[in-house]
Amino acid sequence: MTPTRLSRRRRRLREPLRKSFFRVPSVSGSPTCPTVQQVESNRRPTPWQRLNTRSEIGGLQVVGTTKLEDVKTEAAKKSDKWASALETAARKAKQDHPTAGAIFFKGNRPHKSNKDKTETREVISVRLHEGTTESGKVIKSGHITEDGSIKYSSNN
Repeated sequence: MTPTRLSRRRRRLREPLRKSFFRVPSVSGSPTCPTVQQVESNRRPTPWQRLNTRSEIGGLQVVGTTKLEDVKTEAAKKSDKWASALETAARKAKQDHPTAGAIFFKGNRPHKSNKDKTETREVISVRLHEGTTESGKVIKSGHITEDGSIKYSSNN
């Protein structure tokens, strides 16, 4: 019977943990056994943990894969006014729809609207959700413009 080759994942699971993973500063020159907190602090965040870092804007929880920092960074490349415009529009959206608890950015760049042909300015597309998760009911969709106004679509 010939030995079968293990997949990379299986081989990784069989390998012992690397010593650099548990690197802890030594006390008075002698190595110490790491505590649970030290081991936890040395671990890299999993993709799920990176995805679920929460941020808030204008009283609304930012949900989805597009991060608020990415939106602000990309929008700032076009104009410096976008950061305050996003905050203003989120506050206005919360006032218009008090049941809204989450905002979902559909992309991170200001762009010409594909749906609203009358809109000549660049916009950032958003959705408002009930609750603080993306699984909540969609209340409204709309576009945020550079001046901080939000224009809701008529279909929902």
